[in-house]
Amino acid sequence: MTDIIATIGPACADTNTLAEMIRSGMSVARMNFSHGDYAFHARMASLVREAAALAGMPVALLADLQGAKVRVGWLEHGVPVETGQEVVLVGLEVDVRERSDLGLDGATIIPVDFDLAPHLKGGATILIDDGNIELKVESIAAGHVHCRVVHGGEIKSRKGVNVPYTLLPIPALTDKDRADAAFAVGLGVDGIALSFAGSAADV
Repeated sequence: MTDIIATIGPACADTNTLAEMIRSGMSVARMNFSHGDYAFHARMASLVREAAALAGMPVALLADLQGAKVRVGWLEHGVPVETGQEVVLVGLEVDVRERSDLGLDGATIIPVDFDLAPHLKGGATILIDDGNIELKVESIAAGHVHCRVVHGGEIKSRKGVNVPYTLLPIPALTDKDRADAAFAVGLGVDGIALSFAGSAADV
């Protein structure tokens, strides 16, 4: 039988709603550890168990760890980008105030909390905000990556940056993930999901 995994959060944080979800086919309740504090997750785990008893049906608890995710750096405001526009991604160590010295004068610059330049090639795809924004790498220089927008949108601070089919040298588990996993085990979850695993060693 195929499981239906549903992410639980504030919108369904009551026993009756969760029981209805279980009756409708939810067999795994996913707790997203990218959001919420431990008190919230403990409360949701308790509510799911109460709802399962109310519905008279079993449901598993899955703790989904945040993982080591590359993210957009701090932006004072969201930056709208349009299809065909040039965007330059720079590592946080690049002083964008010196953009003219870097040949970036007039460019739309987006800071990223990891230096992607040494690890990318021309033609690579970069996805931002869970794929809502897509960029194509055109050229690479020290500390910055010149891209063309394929699918536009608004780039906001701390949104995830993903490079499909490219293994970046970042750890699969952060200190936060380790603490979250230990907490989840204490809650008695049925499974733990590891994000962005790149090899058996990561597991």
